[in-house]
Amino acid sequence: MPKRSLEFTGWKIGKQRKATKGEADGQKPDWQKCFVIMPFGEKKDPDGNPIDFDKIYREFIKEAVAELGVDCVRCDEIAETG
Repeated sequence: MPKRSLEFTGWKIGKQRKATKGEADGQKPDWQKCFVIMPFGEKKDPDGNPIDFDKIYREFIKEAVAELGVDCVRCDEIAETG
């Protein structure tokens, strides 16, 4: 299957739009945030080997998302509801 460009799929980079509430305060808009739902802490795989999900999140997921210029937040990092 050929790769699709963002233009082909209808997405446009740099599209003009209105500022969101958070942008007026210097925060990134919601569309520049990545919400991650995953296990946290250390768990064991089916063979009993430990998996450090905190390390996977910090060193792989969060870094990769940050390189895209997007804020990354995992579900256990949010203190309030809403």
